[in-house]
Amino acid sequence: MVCGNGEYGEKERILRNLPYMYDARIYASIIDANNIDIYIITRDLWSIGLIPDLGSRAGNIEVYDLNYLGLGNSLKNQLFYDKDSSQHFGYRFEYDLNNIKRTFIDAGVFYHNVYEIEQFGLFGSRSFLTSKSKYAGGVYLTKTNEISYISSSTYQNLQIPVKYFTSDIWMGKSFILKKDKKNVNSLRLILSAGYLRKHFSERMLVDKFTYKLYHHSDLILGSISLSKRNYYKGNLIYAFGIVEDIPHGYLIEATLGPEKREFSNRFYYGFKISAGDFIKDFGYLYASLGVGGYKNGHFSEQDVIRINVNSFSNLFFYKKYKFRNFINLNYVIGFNRFEGEYIKLDFLAPEMQSNLMLGTQKLSLKLENVAFTPVDFYGFKVAMYGFWDLGILGSNKHFILSEKYFLGLGAGLRIRNDNLVFQTFQLNVAYYPILPSGGQGFVFGISGQNVLKLFDFVSNKPKEVDFN
Repeated sequence: MVCGNGEYGEKERILRNLPYMYDARIYASIIDANNIDIYIITRDLWSIGLIPDLGSRAGNIEVYDLNYLGLGNSLKNQLFYDKDSSQHFGYRFEYDLNNIKRTFIDAGVFYHNVYEIEQFGLFGSRSFLTSKSKYAGGVYLTKTNEISYISSSTYQNLQIPVKYFTSDIWMGKSFILKKDKKNVNSLRLILSAGYLRKHFSERMLVDKFTYKLYHHSDLILGSISLSKRNYYKGNLIYAFGIVEDIPHGYLIEATLGPEKREFSNRFYYGFKISAGDFIKDFGYLYASLGVGGYKNGHFSEQDVIRINVNSFSNLFFYKKYKFRNFINLNYVIGFNRFEGEYIKLDFLAPEMQSNLMLGTQKLSLKLENVAFTPVDFYGFKVAMYGFWDLGILGSNKHFILSEKYFLGLGAGLRIRNDNLVFQTFQLNVAYYPILPSGGQGFVFGISGQNVLKLFDFVSNKPKEVDFN
C-alpha cells in the first residue's frame, strides 16, 4: 500500500527536498489487525556538482558538494570575474549544517568578497517545515565591509569605505485553527516577532537629511498570519521527470513594528496576501500582493507596492514531445524612497546592464515555452525553449506604460541528468533589440539553472515588503 497522503506523504516531501535525494516513497504492508510494516525507499544522487554561469565580460563558476563526507551538509566554493569592475575577481565560500541532530535546525558560515563587498556571516534557523512544527526561528549575524560611491556638485563617484554589523533575530509560534482529516496541513495561525539591528563603524559624514541608507537603525517587527497549504505531485515543470511537490493554498500576513533610527523614530506597516492552485483546463496560477511602508510623524517613507503573478500550463503532447508554457509577471513601485534607492531590470545579461537602467517603478513580463524532447542519452535529457522578455523601467511620477521599454528574445537548450545533483546545464542565445544605449545586441550564454521551487504558503521571519 502506497502512503502518499497524510503524515507519510509529508515525510516523503521532506525527504525529496533534500538536495542530494532523487526520490522518496513510503509503503505500508499489513501484517495483521494490529501490526503493519513501513518501508521507506529512497534514491539518492551523486552530490558533487559544478555550476557555470559564463559570459564574455562577467560570470562565475561554483563547485559544491551537497552531501559533504556523507554527513548531509553542504560545501560551496564560487569564483567570480568581471572585466568592467574595479575588482576583477571575487570569491565566495559557504558551509551549511543541515537538520542538526534531527531537529530541523540548519546552521552555516559564509565568506564573501566580490566586487568591492566583503562579508562574513554566521546563521542558524528552523522553519515551519512540517505540519507539526510549533516553533520556528533564526539568528543571522553579518559583518560587511564595502566601498560606496557618492557624488555632489564638487566631485563625482568619490570612494568611501563603509563598515557595518547586522544582527537579525526572530522567533515564531504556530497554532492549528482547523484540522482537515484528509490533509495534514490544516489552517494555521502563525505569530512571529523579530529584531533587526544595523550599526555602522565606518561611513561618510551623515546628518538628519543626508545618506539615510547609512543611518544606525533598530527595527522590531511582529507579524500575524493565516496559512493554509497542501501539495500536489507533478513532474516536467522545473525538473525533467523527478517528482515535484507543488504547493497550493493561501497566506494572509500583516506586519507591524517600531524602528528607532539615528535621527528619528518611525513605525512600519505591511500587508501581504498570496494564493495559488490549479485551474481546470488552464494550469497552475500563483498571485501575490504586498503593500508596505513607514510612517514618520506626518510623513510616509519607503513605501512600496509589489505584485507577482506566476503561471504554468498543463502539459501538451505532440508525438513524443511534451510542451509547457510559463508566464511570470512582476510589478513594483516605490514612493518616498531614500536617496540612492533604486530598482533595476534583472533579466538582462551583465553585458547589457547600464547605470541608466535605474528607477523607482518597473514592470517585467517573461513568456517561455519549453519542449521536453524524448532524447535520453545515458540519463541526460534535453529540453528546448524559447523566451520573450519585456521590461519597463522608470519613475513613479509617470504611468508605467509611458516609460522606457527594454526587450529581449531568444532560445536555447537545457540538459539535465536527474540522477546527478548537477544543476540544469543551459545554453542560450538572446537578442536585445532595444537597449539603454539605444543600440541592440546578441548575447551567448552558458549557465547552470537551479530546480526552481514554487512559493510555499507559510510565514517565517517577519520582514518588510521587498523593493527590488
